[in-house]
Amino acid sequence: MSESSERFKHIEIEINTACDLSCFGCDRMSDVTSAPNMTVKQVGRFIKESIDLDWEWERIRLLGGEPTIHPQFVAMIDLLVMYRAKFPKVFLQVLTNGLGKARL
Repeated sequence: MSESSERFKHIEIEINTACDLSCFGCDRMSDVTSAPNMTVKQVGRFIKESIDLDWEWERIRLLGGEPTIHPQFVAMIDLLVMYRAKFPKVFLQVLTNGLGKARL
């Protein structure tokens, strides 16, 4: 196997566990965890390391509970767009409930 075929190609970044819904059976949101939100600094470090290592992801997915309610969501999207400037083929995806309750 070549080195490139052994690399991970997809990554999911869970930036929070909070959600603005209470869907029965949902396994994404958790009121029992004490995990803090990811910070812009943490996402920025991931982006910087990926660029420095020339790591070309096929897909980067932001998710959470509901990622769009993260207070720094837009700044995180800006970082992902910066990554796409270097690697334009990356598929950037946000897994959301799509109800538009976030203030973007």
